[in-house]
Amino acid sequence: ILLIFEGTNEILRMYSALTCIQGPGEALAAVGKGGMAAGAGDAVNRLKRDFGMGEALSGIHSELSAEAKVFAHSTGMFANAVDDLLMKHKKDIINHQRPLARVANISIDLYAVACALSRASRALDNGEETAQ
Repeated sequence: ILLIFEGTNEILRMYSALTCIQGPGEALAAVGKGGMAAGAGDAVNRLKRDFGMGEALSGIHSELSAEAKVFAHSTGMFANAVDDLLMKHKKDIINHQRPLARVANISIDLYAVACALSRASRALDNGEETAQ
C-alpha cells in the first residue's frame, strides 16, 4: 500500500511541475512568434526579476516587509529558472523528470512560504498574541 501512495505522490508532483511551467511555456512561445518587440519585453521582465524589482506582495503587514521582499525575489529567481529550463529543453522538458521534480518541490515550498506570510500578516493585523 505504501508503494501505491508513493507512486501517487510522484505523479502528482510531476503534474504540479508541468502545470507550473505551462504558463511560462506559452509566454515564451508567444515571444518566439512575436519578434523583436516581444523579446525585448521579456528581457526587461527578466532583468526586473533578477534585480528584485518584480511584483511585490500586497496586503502584507509592514512588520513583514523584509520577508515579503525576500519572497518576491525568490519567486523572481524561480521564474527565471523555469524560463531557463524551458529555453534549454523546449517541449522535451516533459522527458526530464529531475528538473521537473525540482520545479515541483520549489513551487510547493514557495506556496508554503506564501501561506505562512499570509497567516502571520493576518495575525499581526488582528493583534493576536501568537503574532510575535
